[in-house]
Amino acid sequence: MARKAFHVADIAKILTHWYPGRSVREIVNSLGVARDTVARYVAAGAA
Repeated sequence: MARKAFHVADIAKILTHWYPGRSVREIVNSLGVARDTVARYVAAGAA
């Protein structure tokens, strides 16, 4: 499967959902992004 290009706006959406306390699973279901992708950006945001 090919990689999907991510833009800063997409990463901002993930972090906007994560910051108030939504789980990775909730973000995946809401935005339709792969779980690994969400987990990667959430880990970077937490660091």
